[in-house]
Amino acid sequence: MGKRNLGVDTTTAPAEPSPELERIRRQIRETEKELNAAREATLKANRSIEKEREGNQGRASSSKTMDRLKDWRRSCQARESRLEREMRDLETRLEREIRRQDRRSRSHSQERQRMRRQSSGSPQQNIRQEEERERKDKHERRRSSAASKDRV
Repeated sequence: MGKRNLGVDTTTAPAEPSPELERIRRQIRETEKELNAAREATLKANRSIEKEREGNQGRASSSKTMDRLKDWRRSCQARESRLEREMRDLETRLEREIRRQDRRSRSHSQERQRMRRQSSGSPQQNIRQEEERERKDKHERRRSSAASKDRV
């Protein structure tokens, strides 16, 4: 059996990105900037701690200074962790919104074709299943049309 054209239009342009999609992308860019700044601050805190240790080599370092530096590093690490979680959440939302937009822009026949490709049967079996679905749909349309004529 030859290839079948299921009415799929492959020349249509992609839909405009939704405002939600653009908003999420903007949030990702802003969060990336904040995350980079937080990582830089953490590195700076680590360098300061190392410098303090090297400067006090052989003698006791000021515990207050070290405690202050370690507290600063902890707050930098906490901010970095929070921003990393926020980035993961935003990326998940972005993927979900892209899938939702793709589903909306897909026509009925494209959706059927995608479902057919995902089914586990052989190509011939998939074609038979598709033909059976088409027959059932046609039968249902005839029945509903006949029922509406009976009411008149």
